[in-house]
Amino acid sequence: MMSAECGQRKMLARSLLTLRPVRGAARPGGLLTVQQQQRALATSAATRDEFMATFPSVVDGVLEDCRRFDLPDSTVAWLDHLVKYTVPGGKLNRGLVVTRGLEALAGGKPVEGRALYEAQVLGWCVEFLQAAFLVADDIMDSSVVRRGQPCYYKLPQVGLVAVNDALLLESFVYRILKREFREHPAYVEIFELFQEIIFCTELGQLLDTTAPARSRAEVEERFTPDYYRKIVHHKTADYSFFLPVACSTVLHGGVGESTTGELRALCREMGEYFQARDDYLDCFGDPAVIGKVGTDIEQRKISWCAVSALSAASAAERDFLSDLFVVPDDDQRPSAEQVAEVKALYRSLKVPEEWETYEDERVEAINSGIKAMGKGEGAALVPALEFLLAKIHKRTK
Repeated sequence: MMSAECGQRKMLARSLLTLRPVRGAARPGGLLTVQQQQRALATSAATRDEFMATFPSVVDGVLEDCRRFDLPDSTVAWLDHLVKYTVPGGKLNRGLVVTRGLEALAGGKPVEGRALYEAQVLGWCVEFLQAAFLVADDIMDSSVVRRGQPCYYKLPQVGLVAVNDALLLESFVYRILKREFREHPAYVEIFELFQEIIFCTELGQLLDTTAPARSRAEVEERFTPDYYRKIVHHKTADYSFFLPVACSTVLHGGVGESTTGELRALCREMGEYFQARDDYLDCFGDPAVIGKVGTDIEQRKISWCAVSALSAASAAERDFLSDLFVVPDDDQRPSAEQVAEVKALYRSLKVPEEWETYEDERVEAINSGIKAMGKGEGAALVPALEFLLAKIHKRTK
C-alpha cells in the first residue's frame, strides 16, 4: 500500500511536471476527438506522396548550385548521398505542416500551383534543418542508430567528416531560400525566421550538452522541471513545431504579433509533450520500434523520466540517483548494470504509470489551447494545430 508520504511525493511530482495551462476550457479525458484523428489520417499518405514528389527537384537545385563552385564529380556525388541519406527518412511531419497550415489559412481550400510549390519547398527547408541538427546531435550523443539505420557519422566512409556535412545541410537551407524565394515579398521575413529559430535551437543544444552535473548541487539545480522546460523549448519546440506553422503564416501574409506570441507558446507546449514522450520512449521503448537505442541514462541527460523520478523519490532514492547523475572526473559512462538499476528504480517509483497521467493532462491542456486559439485571429490555424497534435499523440517512435 502506498504510504501517505509517498502519495504526497507523487502529487508533488505531478504538479511540478505539469505545464502552466494555456487558456481555454479543458475537455475531459485528454484524448483526441475522432474528428482530429480523422483529419490527420485522411491526409497522411496522399500529402506525404505529394511532398516527396517535390524532393528530387529540391535536391537537383542544391546539386546544381554546388556545381557552380567547380566541384569534382566525386564531391557532388558525396553531397547527393549526404542529402538522400539524412533528409527524407523520417516521418516528415514538420515539412508537411507547412502545406497543412497554408491550406488551413486558405479556409481549407486545396493549395495549388506556385503557392503549393513554395509551401513544399519551405517544408523541405525545415526537413533539411532537422537533418542538420540530427547529424550533429548523433555525434555529440555518440548515438549508433537513427531511423532504423546507422547514424550518418557511423558510416565507414564518413566518420567525423559528418561535422562539416552537418554545417553543409544547414547552409543548404539558406541556398534553397535564396534560389526559390529571393524575389518573394516575404524573403527577408522568411530568412530571418529561419535564422532566429536556428539560433534558438543551437542555444538549446548548448543547454542540453552542457547540462550534465559535476556535483550533487548541480543535480539539485538542473534536474528540475523549469530547467528541463528551458532546454526543451529552445532545443526542440521552436524548430519542430513553431517554425513550420510560422512558415505557413508568413506565406499567407502573416498574423498579428499577439497571435504569433500565442501560437509560439502553444507550439512550445506541444514541443514539451513531444520531447517528454521521446524521453519516455528512450527509456522504456523497444529499439526495434523506435528506430534507435536509448542512451539518456548513459549520458546522464536531464530527461522527463529523470526529473519525474527525482521528484517522487525518497531521500535514499534521491541520493542513489544523484550519485549516478553526477559525471565522474574520468567521464566514464554508467555500466549496463547501473542503467538496469536506474530503470528498475524508475519502475518501482511508478514512472510509467505517472507518464500515463502526465500524457493525458498535457493533451487536455493542449486541446484547451487549440480551442482558445479558435476564438481569435488564429482560428484558421486550428486544423493545422489539430493535425500536429494528432501526429504526436501516443506515438510509438
